[in-house]
Amino acid sequence: MKIDQFDKTNVQAFQKDLSDCLASLCLKYNITLTKHHARFDKNTVKLTLVVETANAPTELDKFAANLSKYHPKLVGATFKLSPTSNTYKVIGYNPRKKYTPILTVIVENNKKYWTAEGLVYSKTGIKRWDIKKVS
Repeated sequence: MKIDQFDKTNVQAFQKDLSDCLASLCLKYNITLTKHHARFDKNTVKLTLVVETANAPTELDKFAANLSKYHPKLVGATFKLSPTSNTYKVIGYNPRKKYTPILTVIVENNKKYWTAEGLVYSKTGIKRWDIKKVS
């Protein structure tokens, strides 16, 4: 197929063909093509490819490591918002998020939500700090 001008349909077709071609390279070198974006006008296409090693930590792995580093008491903690609601499990922490840094997942359907720290601590019953009385 010869392309004279780029438009949405032939850019999408080109991206699919490129992904298929790169799949064999990914298998050969044990790497993964995680995402790619394309910006185009009628004469040019600019592609962004992200290629990682197969054993690179995922974003969820980084959040789980942050949870055990910053909030070790919350690792594996579960809670319910009300007695009849779904069960939430704490799986990660992002220190760069200001208002909702705790990553939770609904146990029943695996949907992920970012949650406020105060809500998680109040619903789990875990104390954030151990306050010792100084005499």
